[in-house]
Amino acid sequence: MIICKFPLSSHIPLCHAPIPDFSRLVDRQVETYEQIMDQQLSYNGPSSSLALDIKKAELATADLRTLIKYSSLVTASELANRLTLFVDKARSVGRDLQILQARTRSSLDNLITYNIFALKALEDVRDNKISAKELAGAYNQMMSLIENDLKRMILVGQDALGSLADLDEMLIAIHDLATHESAYQNKELNKLLAELWTIFGGNRVRKQLFEENLELLKNLDKHRRTAVSQIQTTLYSLTSFQLDMEELREQVSRPSIIEMPVEVHIESIGKGIERLRNSKVALKSGGDTKISKLIDSSNENNDNNVAKEMTI
Repeated sequence: MIICKFPLSSHIPLCHAPIPDFSRLVDRQVETYEQIMDQQLSYNGPSSSLALDIKKAELATADLRTLIKYSSLVTASELANRLTLFVDKARSVGRDLQILQARTRSSLDNLITYNIFALKALEDVRDNKISAKELAGAYNQMMSLIENDLKRMILVGQDALGSLADLDEMLIAIHDLATHESAYQNKELNKLLAELWTIFGGNRVRKQLFEENLELLKNLDKHRRTAVSQIQTTLYSLTSFQLDMEELREQVSRPSIIEMPVEVHIESIGKGIERLRNSKVALKSGGDTKISKLIDSSNENNDNNVAKEMTI
């Protein structure tokens, strides 16, 4: 109503309306996104990121695959094929995680923009440029925009979770095959050691071959345990991330009205914008450069591996 824009209009009962709880909404946004920053960047050290750790697992597996491919293991070919599938899937998962990080950055940019508009609307109410009813409309519009952003982020997170679950299943299959191979190599080595000729110093070459094969399988299992740890930690982080998103989405879908001075809301949003900007800086500086360096190094390793294979 036009009359509600005039000075002293707050004393008119028709114009008096409680202010939506901008403060709680902004606090919840900031808490959630700061948790996301911790999960995406700091769960395994300040210089780490989900995509970076998966990239490390991919590169380590690629190196191991080359050794196994040209070994004398009975299942060398099958193990090498499964490791190749793992490397390809890990590369795909890394891309999914980088998309999630990009989506988070975009969402942070949007949140900062929404809160700047909310701050302006609150200042306009304080200065009687708009009515409380118009402010409520701005609040509802802000909630709708945030909810749409969250829906998109949750979808991207679900894609990444699905890919990581597939990666975990691949590691289980690799472990099963490696366990059977290890049992076979141990049995053959024990048979060889039981032979009289071996006792008197013979069969040295065959004995060394079995021992090398067992060492290779031991390294494969060690690598598998490391990769499992990285993947499980990533799965946990993304699951927590998704739960935070769902909780924030529920908060957003339930408008809250509270009696609080406009100045308190203005101060709260101002602080929230600053914290969101700090989160944005942390996300931009965390891991992207390291991932790029790692990718460059992986390309060099791939070239070297191709050269080795051609030589062999």
